[in-house]
Amino acid sequence: MAKSIFEYNPIFKEAMQRVKFRLEAASQEHVNIFGQPWYKKHFAMGAIPHTEKDFKTILGKLHLPVAASTINDRAAEPLRMNQGFEDLKQTMFTHAHAYELDTDKILELMKLADLAEKNSDISAVEYIANYLMDQTGAAVDGIDARIDITILGALSNKGKFTFTAENDPSSPFIGQTIDFGMKAAHCAEVGSGNEWVKNNLETVDPIVEIEDVLSRQRRKIKTILTDADTVRFIRRTKAMKNYVNSTLYPNQPVSLGALNSWMADNQYPTFEIVEREVGIQRNGRIETYVPFKAGQMIFLPENQIGTIETCLTPAQRGLKSEGVEYSYYGRTEVRRLTQGEKENSDYREITKATLIAAPSMDTIDHILTLDTTK
Repeated sequence: MAKSIFEYNPIFKEAMQRVKFRLEAASQEHVNIFGQPWYKKHFAMGAIPHTEKDFKTILGKLHLPVAASTINDRAAEPLRMNQGFEDLKQTMFTHAHAYELDTDKILELMKLADLAEKNSDISAVEYIANYLMDQTGAAVDGIDARIDITILGALSNKGKFTFTAENDPSSPFIGQTIDFGMKAAHCAEVGSGNEWVKNNLETVDPIVEIEDVLSRQRRKIKTILTDADTVRFIRRTKAMKNYVNSTLYPNQPVSLGALNSWMADNQYPTFEIVEREVGIQRNGRIETYVPFKAGQMIFLPENQIGTIETCLTPAQRGLKSEGVEYSYYGRTEVRRLTQGEKENSDYREITKATLIAAPSMDTIDHILTLDTTK
């Protein structure tokens, strides 16, 4: 493999080491230098990385205790039926996101490094390090975005996520579905003629619909995930204005704060708006993609939905490639490598982030949904 530009120039080498130090120091201190992905609010990382890509996870099936039987002293012991947990076998997918440093940018940075070396300019080293750090951050961001797409897509689609040309154009899994096993009985829809649309603002009573959903679950629901437009509709309904403002002030606007305060005071779950957007690269262009399906309400019994299960990469198991520099942010592996001479192609530096992972929704049996668009 061709030598990296970092090996040719001590300025580049120093800059790269600074990037690696910052990356791993931030990881060790659990400081997210790349922004806050949505899933980190409601998912924890699995305790330890797996060694295989296939894993089994207990879904949190509800098992009631079996009461003992009252018998006389000569009766045989009543035998209890085996109550095994139902397992869901999932496959962890390899998520990868790469950025390349093309020849023109390499030449520009090399010129800057040469000048810095002659003038002992430490600010130039910092400039190069920050540029490389930005690339690293963008690569890691792409991994987090991919996990958010899977989770939010599944939660807002009755527990199922399907790879499509829209949400992952280059995926080899297009058409395949990950089914997290949400109970069909927990998926409600508003009745015909009662859709949450502008024409029904005077007639729809959101609390009646919410109570109907809550009656399907014995566990207390704490949070309702939904999109901004759905909350905006709730705030504009005549019924909600009467609940929050009383009939004395029917036309006074209802703020999100007032709405959530009223919900909490009346022992209802409060609303959390999902506003996640990600960039999808398609045919050389970046397009905005919203993974959460509009008009859906997701009822969560607790803040933590599940865990992100991960698998060791080949490099973490000792199979490292020659000429590749490795560093880690949390469990995301960041590789910096060179392509060019050996591949008989244009010389370029590549920063690539990789994570082998899959979300496990341990509370799936207690999550409820309401589709307000039907």
